[in-house]
Amino acid sequence: MRHANPLEDEEVFLRVTKEFDELELLSTGMLGIAVPFDAPPHFKALVLAAANTYFLGKKSVDYELKRNGDSYKLKRPSAEERVMFGALVASKRHVQGLTAALSGFPNVEVNSGLFAAEVCLIRLQASFKSAVLLIRQGYALEAAAVCRLILEQLAWAFAIHKLEDHSFFDLEPNRCITELKRLCPTAGRFYGSLSGLAHVHPSHTPEYLDFDGPRTAVLLRISHLRWAAVFDLLKLADWFHLVGEYVVFDHLAVPQSIRRNQDGALCVHSKRPFVREIIKHAQAAKAVGAPIKIEN
Repeated sequence: MRHANPLEDEEVFLRVTKEFDELELLSTGMLGIAVPFDAPPHFKALVLAAANTYFLGKKSVDYELKRNGDSYKLKRPSAEERVMFGALVASKRHVQGLTAALSGFPNVEVNSGLFAAEVCLIRLQASFKSAVLLIRQGYALEAAAVCRLILEQLAWAFAIHKLEDHSFFDLEPNRCITELKRLCPTAGRFYGSLSGLAHVHPSHTPEYLDFDGPRTAVLLRISHLRWAAVFDLLKLADWFHLVGEYVVFDHLAVPQSIRRNQDGALCVHSKRPFVREIIKHAQAAKAVGAPIKIEN
């Protein structure tokens, strides 16, 4: 929905969403209010004024807004926050696109392993949403733990999808990373880097300590690690498609990330669209000063 913004001379959009990880938290007095991310400032002003009107026992939102309007003139999220939000939502939307296809497959008989793999992949939507929320809040170490969980689940789904019996119950997800390397060669190194953060190795202690000032502060939010987590999640969204399309390739009308080569074997599509999208997000991040490197 597009609205003219009376507080700034530009048009802004109101994102219509019910997803908690796509909301922006505002504060007014003792209340916290959630609105869609980067909502028009006038919309935020109305919501905050309504909350204060109720909280203070007043009767008129218009009167409250007219009397204290200056206190409701909020700035938009920074350009960096908006670019980061766009990248995170892109990762989630990419996953949701394939899970919608998986959920819509016809009711056909499949082997036990493939059924379990599909269920695992569909369930990962919750993990991606959780990671988005953690990254936006700056909880980078916690986000690494969820990202590692996602990687383990992808490895497990890939390892079991051809099993004809229930032996997948005996296969631990963290033991399947080597198998995933057949499809994603850097899976081992990626898993190691996520584990180092998720286990909060002592070498990471300086990341959450602030020595400025007379006393040492322990940081709950580690903002400078967020961008690394953003691109970890984008990579996982890409790998989600690699694994998902590989295991259900014969049921997909138009695969985007996996193709069949001349000898009939399935292989990764090097020019898959989402890789180009990741590069665009990286370029946008660099343009707003994000501390990242773009590699070929």
